[in-house]
Amino acid sequence: MRNRRALLVFPLVALFAAGCLISGQLILVQVFGDGEASADKTVHRIFVDLKDNEDYDEHKDKLKSLEYFGFFVTVTNEGPNEAKGEMYLSLVDLGVSPSIATIKAQATPIVENANLGTGETRTITFEESQDYITNLKEIEKAVLEGVFYLYGITDIGTAVEYENFIVVASINVAL
Repeated sequence: MRNRRALLVFPLVALFAAGCLISGQLILVQVFGDGEASADKTVHRIFVDLKDNEDYDEHKDKLKSLEYFGFFVTVTNEGPNEAKGEMYLSLVDLGVSPSIATIKAQATPIVENANLGTGETRTITFEESQDYITNLKEIEKAVLEGVFYLYGITDIGTAVEYENFIVVASINVAL
């Protein structure tokens, strides 16, 4: 009987030591709100400091991996041309108004092929955002680092407004 108890305890101790029984998830919701990219401003910069979030700051030394990343946004193309939207991520500040060439050379694309027809309004849900997101490993690196920059790019001659831009990240945490 004693050997059976030892056989049951040993796997539990092994799982505990491996961190399998003492982990959880941290859900971060970052609300960026509304903004626009117009013909005279084809680059929109957003500074993200997750360390300002109490939950993130409390668990920052225990973050393991990114489980989920998605966004929700309503975008409207108010310009006379089709609008092509892209988003890039950088761990370093490329400046308030870097050139598109600088962003494409030094940052990582994370949202591609988000195109809008003239006059079109589209709401991209969290589920649909998965169709546009790329380079998840770079996103994971940035989220785990906690401080990064997002650069939204639209074509010259377009006028795009966005509303309710919300980003959600689910992070695996060792407890």
